[in-house]
Amino acid sequence: MTARLFICFIASVIAVCGCQRTAPRPETGTDDASALYFRIAGFPDGSSAIVTIDPVSAETDTFRVTAPCRRIVCMSSSYVACLSALGEIDAVCAVSGTDYISDTSARKRIESGDIADAGYDSAPDYEKILSLSPDVVVAYALHSSGNAFVKCLRQFGIPVLVLHDYLEHSPLARAEYVKVFGALTGRIYEADSIYNCVSRRYNAIADAVSDVFKVSGKGPDERKVLMNIPYSDAWYIPGEENYMSRLVRDAGGRVLGAEPGRSESSVISLERAFALSKEADVWLNPGWCDTKASLYEEAPVFRKFNINEIYNNTLKRNPRGGNDFWESGAVRPDLILNDLAIILHPEAGIRDTALHYYKKVE
Repeated sequence: MTARLFICFIASVIAVCGCQRTAPRPETGTDDASALYFRIAGFPDGSSAIVTIDPVSAETDTFRVTAPCRRIVCMSSSYVACLSALGEIDAVCAVSGTDYISDTSARKRIESGDIADAGYDSAPDYEKILSLSPDVVVAYALHSSGNAFVKCLRQFGIPVLVLHDYLEHSPLARAEYVKVFGALTGRIYEADSIYNCVSRRYNAIADAVSDVFKVSGKGPDERKVLMNIPYSDAWYIPGEENYMSRLVRDAGGRVLGAEPGRSESSVISLERAFALSKEADVWLNPGWCDTKASLYEEAPVFRKFNINEIYNNTLKRNPRGGNDFWESGAVRPDLILNDLAIILHPEAGIRDTALHYYKKVE
């Protein structure tokens, strides 16, 4: 799979998550930053249980952890990032799509043959997974093939934990899934510490941006953002409650064309995007285009958009086509917010002035 095709695949996943499966928010009593679709219960004997909540049916599924898992198959790169943050990369025995993993420690183990390729949920390598005798396969189900994959593994007696992290709207809620992997590996206290540090830093950056508005008297919609480029002739704009829209909002921006009160993406025409470009201060995430030349080659009409500030989240895209933005960025939304705050409001005085995931398109 080429780098461009992989980015297309990521775009399609985002579109599926945003457009085809609406995730109602259950009445959990948690605050907006808390994960909605899992909770962890502890028991007097030291064991724990990970309870997942299906976003559509609200049905729960309980995965009991009686001993630390030492052989884990990760069907998402973000799960590899969670284990890496905990210092448990040695627990990974297989991943989905080894070519696209960015984590340096995981890459060494992939290249040495210590981490196998489990295939994809639509084309899994069942024989390989069974031969590894994993303690657990951590998966997610986007569609019927994913559900069939989970069902088949369970029929073979392989424990499967299905997560719904990609449907969490809050960046901090997604980061909280590090606690799931803390529970799996017996490092829940370390996971709590990691999450608390990320949460504090994220909120401090958001507060610094908010302070700019208090001093200047300007509204939080000052910096207007055009998002994405067309994928398969469809230009997706995330809803106001979408993960990316929330990151932009916390960085003091507003996604143009985002539908209020919705997390699902909507599709706009090229003509509508051209009209929005006249309002935009910044253009973010223009697909696979890392230069203006490649952007104009993709669609000559982009020359007419006349947006001077263009940034893409591809600074850590690796030669094999993987992008660390979707890997470690899931655990470190504070670093993503740091980037966006620097891009949208450099006057906020963010101390960490280095870009971690974004690069300027020139």
